[in-house]
Amino acid sequence: MRIVYIFELIIPKMTEPAIKAMIQLMDDSDQEVVQMVEDKIRTLGPAIIPILESEWENLSLNPILQVKIENLIHSQYFQK
Repeated sequence: MRIVYIFELIIPKMTEPAIKAMIQLMDDSDQEVVQMVEDKIRTLGPAIIPILESEWENLSLNPILQVKIENLIHSQYFQK
């Protein structure tokens, strides 16, 4: 699958721009892509919370994506 290959290229580096690109993919119409992105973000642990919070603030015009980010932030807090 195309998206799996993209993740294999992005995940080892996991720079902030790569993480932000993954967050943008959470708005994809393909639910399989969205689920894969959310699963990968969850594996990054609580250290990703500041990036998620920043993106939550920057994506205020997309309330659906904001809710998805909020859910990830909450799940990361519970991992601490």
